[in-house]
Amino acid sequence: MFETKLIFSIVIISFLLVYPLTQLHETSRFKNPNKKLPQNKLVLLIIRIASVVSFICSIYILLAAIFLISGWEPFSSTSSSDLGIKSLQMKGKGWIVILVIKFLPYLMIVWSLLNLFTSTMSIGFYLFHKSWTK
Repeated sequence: MFETKLIFSIVIISFLLVYPLTQLHETSRFKNPNKKLPQNKLVLLIIRIASVVSFICSIYILLAAIFLISGWEPFSSTSSSDLGIKSLQMKGKGWIVILVIKFLPYLMIVWSLLNLFTSTMSIGFYLFHKSWTK
């Protein structure tokens, strides 16, 4: 159910969906004081579809991360001296890669929760707006 290629592609899709959720419509209180929907129907449709797809991707990433936490030991067969040598071979930047790999499921949980918040707010505004539900 949680294959590496599928998880990777869904994470990339969720990163790409950040732009339509945050930049296609002005949601600032000062620039859009009446909280009106965009006038362009295509932009509104793109935002609505992107928010639903982003919500689904976030749920999948959250479930995959919880599944990965249960058995995540990426360096179980590697000694700490080997990790140090690999880190030095990457000119001192290897420790960043090692930390990202070690804490990948936790980073996925944080990303999915942030994305869930953004997509839920977008769904609430663009799908259940008072002018759209009348």
